Amino acid sequence: AEVAAARACAATVGGLLAAVRPHEVAARECAAEAPGVRDAAAVLTWHPPAAVELCGSLADGTSVSGAAVAGQTPGVDLALRMPRACFLAKDHLNHKYGDKRALYLAVVLRTLRAHPAFAAAELGHAGAGGPAGARPVVTVPPSRALGLRGPLQIIPHAGHDGLARSKLLPSRSNLRAAGDGEAAPTPRYNN
Repeated sequence: AEVAAARACAATVGGLLAAVRPHEVAARECAAEAPGVRDAAAVLTWHPPAAVELCGSLADGTSVSGAAVAGQTPGVDLALRMPRACFLAKDHLNHKYGDKRALYLAVVLRTLRAHPAFAAAELGHAGAGGPAGARPVVTVPPSRALGLRGPLQIIPHAGHDGLARSKLLPSRSNLRAAGDGEAAPTPRYNN
C-alpha cells in the first residue's frame, strides 16, 4: 500500500510541476526558498522535470520490511531529473550546479506549497555533514492526504545528460579562483 501511495504521490508531483511554464528564476527573487545560493547573480531557466521517479529503499524494497521490524516508517524519495535546458556549458564550475539545484528547488517548493496536500513542504538537507555538507531537498512530513506514513523527500538531479561526465572526472579542477593558472584537482567537489 505504501508503494502504491508513493507512486500516486510521484504522479501528483509530476503533474503539478508539469503545469509550471518555463521561466527565468533569479537568486535575488527567491532568497527565502534558496538560502544556499552562493552567487547572488545566479539565474536559472526553469523547465518542468524531465522525469519524476520513485527512488531509494522504498522503490527497490530493501528497507520496507526492515523498517517495519524496527517500528519505523520508511520515507519516500522522489528524484526530479532536471532537463538539459536548465544547464549551461560551464555549470560544472565554481558551485554553479549547486546554485541551479537550489533555484530549481525554490520553484518546486513554491509550486507544492500552493497545493493543500503539500502546504507543509519545507526546504531540508540530505546527506552527511548537516546543512553545510549536504544537498538541499524539499521535504514533506507524513500526510494522510497523500496516503504516506513516512516523510517525502524530493531530490533534484542533473541526470545523465545534464552535465558532461568528462568534466566531472576526479582529475579535473572545477573550483577555480579568479586569476588562477593551474589549479589542483577537486575530486570531492566533482563527485
